[in-house]
Formats: sequence, C-alpha cells, structure tokens
Amino acid sequence: MSAPTTGPSATPDRGARGASTGVLLLLASSVGFALAPTFSRLARDDGAGSLGALLRRFTIATLLMFALRPLLARGSRLPRGVLLVRLFLMGAVGYFLAATLFFTALRTMDSGVAIVIWYCNPVLVVIAAWVARGVRPGRVLVLCVALSVAGVGIAAGQLGAADLSAVFLVLGSSVAYVFYTVTGEAVLHRTDLATATAIVFLGATCSLSLLAVSGVGDFAGPASATGWLAILGFAVVATVIPTVLMFEGLRRIGAGKASVVGAVEPVSTIIFGVVILGEAVTALRLVGAALVIAAVVILALAENRGSLAVTSQ
Repeated sequence: MSAPTTGPSATPDRGARGASTGVLLLLASSVGFALAPTFSRLARDDGAGSLGALLRRFTIATLLMFALRPLLARGSRLPRGVLLVRLFLMGAVGYFLAATLFFTALRTMDSGVAIVIWYCNPVLVVIAAWVARGVRPGRVLVLCVALSVAGVGIAAGQLGAADLSAVFLVLGSSVAYVFYTVTGEAVLHRTDLATATAIVFLGATCSLSLLAVSGVGDFAGPASATGWLAILGFAVVATVIPTVLMFEGLRRIGAGKASVVGAVEPVSTIIFGVVILGEAVTALRLVGAALVIAAVVILALAENRGSLAVTSQ
C-alpha cells in the first residue's frame, strides 16, 4: 500500500486492510478489462469499426462519469491548472494511444496472443518508476525483463509476417500505458476518484473525436441493437467500472505492486477469448503467457520485499 495520508494515527492493521481491499479492487478491475476485447469483437462483428467502437465506448463512459460525479465526488470542485492538464493528458495521450493501438491490432490478431505481448507493460511500469526514483536495476529486474521478453517472443512467434505490424501496435500500446499508469499514480492523490476518471475519459474522447474528424480510421457504428449492446458493455462493464476500481486500487497499493494483481488479466482474456469468441489455445501461447506472468509476479514480490525493508528502517 502507498504511504498513508491520514497522518500518525494510521495503524499497521488499518494499512493492511487497505492493501487487502486494494488487491480485491484490482482483481475485479482486471477481470472487467479482460472483457474489453470480447465486447470490441462483438461490436465489430455487427459492423462497427475498431475506432468507431472505441469512440462510442469513451463517449458513453465520459457522459456516465460526469453524470455520476455529483453523487460520487460529494461536492468536490473540478481541478484547475497543472493538475487538470495532467489528468486530461492521461486520457488524451496515454489512454487514447494505448486503446487505439491495441484494438486496431485486434483486427488481425487473437486477443489471447495480443494480451500476452501487451502484458510486458507491468515490467515497463516498474522500470519507469525505478528510473524516476533513481534506483539502479538489480538482478531481479534483469531476470524479469528476460522472462518477459522471452514470453512475448514466443507468443509473437506464432504470427505470420503479415501480422508483424500488429505486434508493433500492441507493443506501442504497452509503452503508452506506462505513461498512463505512472502518471496516474502521481496525480490521483490530488483529486477525487470520480473527477479524475471523468477527466481522463474526456481526454480520450476528445482525441478520438479529432481523429474521426480528420477522416483517418474506420469510425463506422454498429448495424443493429446487438452491436449497441456490445458497445454499452464495452463502455460500462469493461471501461467505467474497472477504471474506477483500478484507480482506487492504485491509490491503495501503488503501480508497482498493482502489477502482480493485474496478472489475472491475460489469463482472463485468454479464457474469455476461448469460451466466448472461439479463439484457439496452443501450448506455445500458454508458455508465453506463463513466462510473462512469472516475470510480473517475481518482480512485484521483489518490490514488496524492498518496500517492507524500507518501512522497517
């Protein structure tokens, strides 16, 4: 859990309870996010373009969060100045790029393979955090990077040359998400959860709207009510709810420790892809996923031990 903000009265038991709650929130968030590729695929099967589904997803999510904000924020004022800009850019740059690149790649790549490749991002998150703090990478970090790269390589090796561009799109999405997560950990303590979420969604919606106006990309909408139901699930079940849960989890335990909890997401995505979308599961895909998840778990456990050592001094 991140450092208590309630002052000297905070107790170790209270901190432990808060960390446990953060873990549960992030587990639920990961399962929700894991449904996003499924909802996107269902919308595309009904005629929606990849970017069209994303634009409608974030538009609905933005309107919903601003409608709920008066109830959830309890009179909190909208942030101003640098804080407002940073929250907006989290959505307009980080979330927008991560989502656009990832869901564009899904046009030519199964969600199970994509999530394994993308999931090197928790390692990148911790690298970025350690670099920002001036901490020299140790043997554990080197081991985890090696495991992660090996897992991504095995998963990507299942694709043909025609899908190489999709691999780079997923890797680009992963890098963009590093910016999104690390920035989120730094600023979320300075405003309320509902306001932060609403502004982030607004930023992503604005960027997608500008892209739509430029005429670049497929922004077609769904052809029937089935597609709109998929987009509604995309916006609520796989966006609003898991994002709120993720932000609250990040408040409690931080981006580095949250990475290990999020390891449930690639597993859930593979399961949903197989059960709902009928995607194939292969031994190599499972090996690649296992290596990436092992890297995340080892790294997070090592960081937790380091955090406990610092706390006890």
